[in-house]
Amino acid sequence: AKGWALWNDYRTVPAERLEVHLESGMYSWDYTYPNGVKAQNELRVPAGKPVLLRMTSRDTIHSHFIPDFRVKEDSMPGRVTYLWFYPEKPGEHIVTCAEYCGVMHSYMVGKVVVVPPADFTAWYEQEAARLAKQPAAKPEASS
Repeated sequence: AKGWALWNDYRTVPAERLEVHLESGMYSWDYTYPNGVKAQNELRVPAGKPVLLRMTSRDTIHSHFIPDFRVKEDSMPGRVTYLWFYPEKPGEHIVTCAEYCGVMHSYMVGKVVVVPPADFTAWYEQEAARLAKQPAAKPEASS
C-alpha cells in the first residue's frame, strides 16, 4: 500500500526542527516555545525550518488545521499528539479548529506567521529577554 508507506514517511519528523508545545482549549490555541515564551492564537515560525507541534487539550477534542500546509491533527485531554509542517516561505496562514468543540467553535481561529529566519531569531530573543524581566509569580500562601 503506497499510501501507507507515504503516510509513515510523513510521520517521521526531521531532527532539525523548531518544537513548540500547543495546548488547545475552548476557544484558543496556546503556544509555548522552548524558551518559555507564550503566544495565543498566533504561531510565529522561521521560513525554511520544519516545525513540530506537541499537542494536548485542556478540555475536549480539538483539531489543529492549517489548510495552506494541508496538515491537521487532533488534540485531546490526557494525550499528547503531534503535527509537523515545513513552512517554505514568509507569509500568513489561517489556523482553524476542524473538530466541533462547542458553541463558539467557529470563532476558534488563529494564524501561522512565517518570517525570514533572521527576523524570527530577533523576535525570539527579544521575547525571551522580555520574559526574563518579568517578576516571578509569588507562591500562594497555604492555609
